[in-house]
Amino acid sequence: MNSITKKVNDELIKLGASMVGFGDITELPDKCRNSLPVGISVAVKFPPAVILGISEHPTKEYKDWRTKLNGSLNIIVKSGAEILAGMGFNAIYLETGDEKIPHKTIATRAGVGWIGKCALLVTEEYGSAIRIASILTDAPLTISIPINSSKCKDSCNSCMSSCPKCSIGKSMGRWNSTGIFL
Repeated sequence: MNSITKKVNDELIKLGASMVGFGDITELPDKCRNSLPVGISVAVKFPPAVILGISEHPTKEYKDWRTKLNGSLNIIVKSGAEILAGMGFNAIYLETGDEKIPHKTIATRAGVGWIGKCALLVTEEYGSAIRIASILTDAPLTISIPINSSKCKDSCNSCMSSCPKCSIGKSMGRWNSTGIFL
């Protein structure tokens, strides 16, 4: 990890990120990435008790935490873009509701996780119990190895059987063979 990557990673963690990943996004159309070559995926985790409290439908507590985490993420990615700009690089932050490029695509390119049967980003450490946002930049960051295929086992359906909405897994076809979720 080069010194710029370490500094950006450390600052984002200090700001409250649970996970940070850096990925090459040059395979995506120039227009959707503003011709910037690097995507930074920033994730914050849900408290485990909030996720465990969901039974049939998302609870008020879950919705409140989702709103809180989205607000935190938006501050983190805005601050991250300002840090990069202060270092002399171009940087654009994409808030949680901004789907110019799906945050899941940037996260897979940055090696943060894969798209599970649930059609959500799944990480080794937190499963799908995270919220994500992104930064696009031209900073010379050390990029991670992208994740191009699901790590879900064919026989595992725990996310599908435990999801309160029971409608997951229907959009898996949107993750193409190169690991791009569009």
